[in-house]
Amino acid sequence: MGAFFQARLRGLVPWLGVLFVVLAMLFIAMVFAAKVIIFPEIAALAVGSLVYNEERWVASRLFFWLLPSLSALLGVLIDYTNFPLFIKELVALFLVLLLLQGFRSQVAPSISAAILPIVLGVHSWFFVLSVTVLTITVTLLHKATKSVSSNKSMGLRDRKSLIAYSLIASLWIVVTYVLPFHLKVIPPLLVVFYEMIAKRDRPKKDFIERGVFLIVVAILGVLVASLLGQDLVLIGLVDVVLVALLAKKMALRLPPAFAIALLPIVFRGSGLSYIAVVMLTILFLFGLLQSVRALEKRWG
Repeated sequence: MGAFFQARLRGLVPWLGVLFVVLAMLFIAMVFAAKVIIFPEIAALAVGSLVYNEERWVASRLFFWLLPSLSALLGVLIDYTNFPLFIKELVALFLVLLLLQGFRSQVAPSISAAILPIVLGVHSWFFVLSVTVLTITVTLLHKATKSVSSNKSMGLRDRKSLIAYSLIASLWIVVTYVLPFHLKVIPPLLVVFYEMIAKRDRPKKDFIERGVFLIVVAILGVLVASLLGQDLVLIGLVDVVLVALLAKKMALRLPPAFAIALLPIVFRGSGLSYIAVVMLTILFLFGLLQSVRALEKRWG
């Protein structure tokens, strides 16, 4: 019995680290009325590194905090330009992909770090500082609780997957801009898509399962944010717990889902519009990728 409780306690320690980082961020944002420091993807980075110990992210602890920080800096700098919104988002996307390839890294949440300030219209350097401090904090927690990082790169993403990702993600960014009704890019979904696209043999069932999971998570995030009002700490606590329980129930390891649950805190627009955009994004990205895969099989 003692061994059982010790094992359970050890399993809870990583989640306590996740809650510490997320709730500290939200507490500071609430006390100083500074939502500009909220980086929802830190929940994904914390879960991916502390709970799942995702090798493709933590292969190099240096890149784990450096690349999201550089990406956040790029995003804020790009947002100062006068280009149309979709041009800013496209430039941010391609620059981050170049960063990841150049550093031979797969820290995919860097994509969100660059595009989120553009989507939200963030011009504050506090966002860059927040991303840097938060990612360093998660890195130190990982160093204290996990085995030594190899500090080696994970290699380049295969060219076909990278080209497919670039084209499909870019097309969606353009679609969100040209459609007559208001749409916004949901950066964590671009991260999910980046993580999934390299698995060329993934069955259709997996796409459906993950799509449903992400939509449910978005609905939960909106409901929690609307029910709990301005208590950001309580919202963060409930979001992390609910998504963790749902992920365990569905046997899914999808860290960006935690960011999707937290994003309604800073999303400008109604909860219903957020859910609708999440659904449309998933249908477009996953549906188009399935079509491309089907053509590849048909034409060899």
